[in-house]
Amino acid sequence: MSYLTVITLDDAKLHLRVDHTASDAEITRMISSALSFLERRTNIIVYDRQQTYYYLNSCVNVYDGPINTVVSSTSHTQSDFGSYSRFTDYSGAKSIDLTVGHLLPANVPAEIIDAALEMIDYWYYKNDGRANTMLIPESVQQVIDTIKRYVI
Repeated sequence: MSYLTVITLDDAKLHLRVDHTASDAEITRMISSALSFLERRTNIIVYDRQQTYYYLNSCVNVYDGPINTVVSSTSHTQSDFGSYSRFTDYSGAKSIDLTVGHLLPANVPAEIIDAALEMIDYWYYKNDGRANTMLIPESVQQVIDTIKRYVI
């Protein structure tokens, strides 16, 4: 899976009301950028992939989610705390490999999709006079603040 299976080029073009192909590469890049940005800001991973996490003092807190499978460890214990999971391993392991992220595009929260489409719209039309001086739209920041998997 990839970002383009979560939001297809056709879906983004429909949202932008674009029917030509001259901007396909630009829109494709914006899809990846928007979803990657939202993943980093929320720790909600939109498509499944394997990640390595490193233990510190025999434990690691994993804020990425959802967690699907443990790939590399058999001697760990896992504790879930709602917004993160703690993996503990006293066997001397240095890291743990996990498969994290949504297995199906349909399972990605609608808020993530809507926020990504809003960011793509904002970036695509930024030069037509509608843009303001903000890095991302305020409504996208509100979504991030509401659904992020950690608290600062």
